Amino acid sequence: MTENTQNTQDQQPTTTQGTTQATSQATAGAPPRRLVRPRQGRVLGGVCAGVAEYTGVDVTVIRLITVASCLFGLAGVVLYLAGVILMPQE
Repeated sequence: MTENTQNTQDQQPTTTQGTTQATSQATAGAPPRRLVRPRQGRVLGGVCAGVAEYTGVDVTVIRLITVASCLFGLAGVVLYLAGVILMPQE
């Protein structure tokens, strides 16, 4: 019975460490995300679609925020143009 107890105790930290190691290995093997303007799904310059893909937020939400910022100030227009100029195409 002591062997079973020791095996159970030994397995618990190994499982936790194994999960941590598997997670870090999966993250390390994934290619880094890039902020790019996609060729598909774009309306004007593709900035909103690129930001939506990068952040994982729905593109409609990003577009509504962009339109609101353009209507209520010049900052939205400037940021969108900066995105068109600075973000590479896919």
